[in-house]
Amino acid sequence: SCYNNQLTDLDVSAQSNLSFLEGFDNRLSFSSLVTGLNVDNFSYIPQDVIFESQTISGNTIIDYSVEALIDGISTQFVFYKGDVEVESNTTGLFSTTGTGIYYCTMTNTKFPDLTLTTATVTVTEATEVEPMHATGFSLYPNPVKDKINFSSPEKITGISVFSLNGIELI
Repeated sequence: SCYNNQLTDLDVSAQSNLSFLEGFDNRLSFSSLVTGLNVDNFSYIPQDVIFESQTISGNTIIDYSVEALIDGISTQFVFYKGDVEVESNTTGLFSTTGTGIYYCTMTNTKFPDLTLTTATVTVTEATEVEPMHATGFSLYPNPVKDKINFSSPEKITGISVFSLNGIELI
């Protein structure tokens, strides 16, 4: 029985003789809770907010994709800005749209009647993206298949390339 301990991780997958497990009022995500599904009597409702609050300067990609597929079942994510729903998806990825307080709720049918809520992500000083043509920076070909070329009037000290899903490729 482990309740109200603010646990963020629990792995009981190696405990083959465990027959009773209570793990409620903690901060356990679906990926932690799934390890207890082999226990005959498993209580996991409710959970406190999961993950840690963050404050970020400028727009960002909120990434909960590690929770997207639990034991073969897709998780449904609903993202909020303030208390207004702004996007729903099954990827767990969300691009913020300006300053504000964001959070997400998650449901997965592997865990009936359980809705997980994330801690808040506060975005301050959101920045606008300057159009490439205004900077003199260019890349080609577009779209890119295997190789990309960059040119810039200034020295390039680093480049990050992201997929359309917001996943950093290089």
